[in-house]
Amino acid sequence: MAGLLLFLGAGCATVMTASPVDVKVPPPAVAQKMPLKAAILISDQDENYTFVGTPQTPGGPKRDYEPGWNIEAMNLPLGQMEKKGILNGFSQAFDKVVLVKTNDYPADVDLIVIPKHVHFQFWYKDVSNNLFSRQWEAKARISMKFRLLDKKGMLLWEKEVVSPDIGGVLLNANKRDEFPPATANAAAGSIAAALREALNAMASAREIHAYISEKSKPGGLSSDMVAGSASTRQGSTERILSVSPGKDLSKLAVWDLSAREVKATYAQELTSILVSEISKLGRYEVYSQENVRTLAGWTAERMSLGCTDTKCLTALGQMDVTKLISGSVGRIGDTYSISLNLFDTQKVKAERSISEFCRTENELIGLLQQGVRKLLSAAP
Repeated sequence: MAGLLLFLGAGCATVMTASPVDVKVPPPAVAQKMPLKAAILISDQDENYTFVGTPQTPGGPKRDYEPGWNIEAMNLPLGQMEKKGILNGFSQAFDKVVLVKTNDYPADVDLIVIPKHVHFQFWYKDVSNNLFSRQWEAKARISMKFRLLDKKGMLLWEKEVVSPDIGGVLLNANKRDEFPPATANAAAGSIAAALREALNAMASAREIHAYISEKSKPGGLSSDMVAGSASTRQGSTERILSVSPGKDLSKLAVWDLSAREVKATYAQELTSILVSEISKLGRYEVYSQENVRTLAGWTAERMSLGCTDTKCLTALGQMDVTKLISGSVGRIGDTYSISLNLFDTQKVKAERSISEFCRTENELIGLLQQGVRKLLSAAP
């Protein structure tokens, strides 16, 4: 009774900290491992990520716990738990798995796996009508994103998965010390469920099977995917680009075009078209801004600063990227413009710039195609 009075009368908000628990991923639906060696990129920053938040229900049946009790914050070491789950799960799906913390990948890996935490929430459900026992169920849901890149850093496959609402972990709501472990175990269950869904999707992914098939051919995989395997996602600049076997192409990075008084989606789509138009020339191995971020291990904040300064251009040069294209899509009054800038990373300077203009947004794609040809017409 005293515990109940303490629970009901406590007016001070409480910060709770949970310890990490193991994450055991159920075996994937396909028992046979994929014949690939995967490098899983989990930086120290990702591993050390701690979720700090309050209970937040997704809605639903009555008697689900609503935010407002005296938990000021729950600290959950999700980064450590996600790492354990990822290594446990992927070791069941691939022939060999190695953990890497930076872009220094072993030379013999076939794939680079980049997991990303997207969202996590937890809450409690009252499962007892007994005021004195106050039995609650800890529940959790998580969403994670997985990207698989080939050895050159080109996107091969990606998927965001959301776990079902994971519960089954009971606690006595009158005992505060039961909240952290119950919440951590619900979180572990949600991580395991999300990982199993991702691994099942990978096992049936056409892109991955095509990659495995190419690897099994005489000579194995070349440094790039075979012709015809190029793919683009709407609104994205990540691509798997075809390169003729034995042809040594210069590396060119394309920064996302900035939107100036035009829709951001226009700039995104025109960036994808820009990458496509350059690849059609057959003179460059093209890297998107996201590819560069992945390979260099730069933060999103670092990437948002652009790459026209000496330090960034030098860093690209050290990655054997010889050229960089950046630019913008804009509008002033009734006139639209596309501006493109070509930089030489070896000489660390601007090499060429062009600006093209039109009167309607319907002309932007043709304007971009024209601008690319002019910008690269004299480029080596």
